[in-house]
Amino acid sequence: MNDNITDLVPPHLTSDFFLWLWLSSVNELGQVPLPNKRNPHRNDKNTDENSTENNQEQYDGISYYVDNRLVLHSPNVEGNRAVITGDNASNAVEGKAALSSGKMIQELQLYLTVEGLDYSLTLKGPLLDMGSVKYPPISLEGDSKHDMKANILLRMSQYDDLYYYMSVLYQYFSELRLSDEWKDFIEKAKEAIYE
Repeated sequence: MNDNITDLVPPHLTSDFFLWLWLSSVNELGQVPLPNKRNPHRNDKNTDENSTENNQEQYDGISYYVDNRLVLHSPNVEGNRAVITGDNASNAVEGKAALSSGKMIQELQLYLTVEGLDYSLTLKGPLLDMGSVKYPPISLEGDSKHDMKANILLRMSQYDDLYYYMSVLYQYFSELRLSDEWKDFIEKAKEAIYE
């Protein structure tokens, strides 16, 4: 029996998830709604024109995009990989060229905005390891002893929230991946890659 957990995770699912994150946000921000149970600020009853204008200013869910770092590798050739870094890496021609040559996304830099708070992290496959995480800044005023405790509790809350946001993204992807719409997404992805 093999005890290596990476053997239990089909590598194509992580690559498909990364491809979806990248291509669904390459031309505009990707957006996924947050379920109401974890988003108490959301109010679905308010559907007048003013609320529509406010939603356009700040999306009431998870906004995301991929940028600054993409790592693609060839699944059949050891050590054959393309690393794309820098501003606007997600729009780089090299990324599309690597995908068209059969490489799969192994790592990417993801940016999330939820309720006006910005997060950034590096996702690595196949287990969706999170690294280089940057949380929103914390600023509390008052007694420094209580500030420290409050800061720690707030940071722990942000840590928990980030894992929740990633689970929402993956669940949204999973539902798409198991639906008939996935074929349409793949066709659009091929068009975008080979254009």
